[in-house]
Amino acid sequence: MFIKELQQFLNWYSNGVSNLVVDGVYGPKTRGAEAKILSNLKAELTNKGLKWDKDFNFIGIRTEMIISNKFNDWFIITLGDTIALVAPASTKAGLPAIWKYTNKWLRGHKGFGTIADNQEIDYLLVEPRKGNAWSNWAGGTGFLFQDKPINIYRDQNTDTIIDTDRFIKGDIGGAFNVHSWAGWASSFVQNLSEGCQVTKIQYWKTLFPLLVKQGRANNGRVKYKLIKILK
Repeated sequence: MFIKELQQFLNWYSNGVSNLVVDGVYGPKTRGAEAKILSNLKAELTNKGLKWDKDFNFIGIRTEMIISNKFNDWFIITLGDTIALVAPASTKAGLPAIWKYTNKWLRGHKGFGTIADNQEIDYLLVEPRKGNAWSNWAGGTGFLFQDKPINIYRDQNTDTIIDTDRFIKGDIGGAFNVHSWAGWASSFVQNLSEGCQVTKIQYWKTLFPLLVKQGRANNGRVKYKLIKILK
């Protein structure tokens, strides 16, 4: 668990009410805030029509509808009654995608893609295997592959605001994956994502083994729940 990241998340989620010192110490105050916010997060998913799994949840939280090029969203993994991991993430494309896809046609639509929020996506787990080019796609780190239709927004203009009016239900793109990239050191998303859900490699190295364990126990599949919480 990344304790400082957990404390930052708890402060963010509670709008500062948790009032935690971000010191990396997993003390009584942090544990108390964690228990309360875990209960709130469970209610949040339920209210959005998503199923809470009592054993395992992989949740992406979108914090804004702007292509900020920053890792200012969240990845959360819960195991039982604990938040097992919190990592800064991006559930949106990096800035280069805006211009790359402005005039590019994809299945009858132009513009960069953004996974629509408030949905559950059933991903295929792809573990890294030596000599296998497909499994080495994400810099050899392994990834979750979108092999089923999902809902997306397709934004054609060149501003940084995600337009939700161009909603596409059941897009079969196969390109909206979850991953990082070996050696990715940038503090900005940039080309790491053209619509994928991503995090920095230092978090992925801890996060992905949890996904592997879950996937191996569930026929090679991992469910990812994406919700939007604007503060």
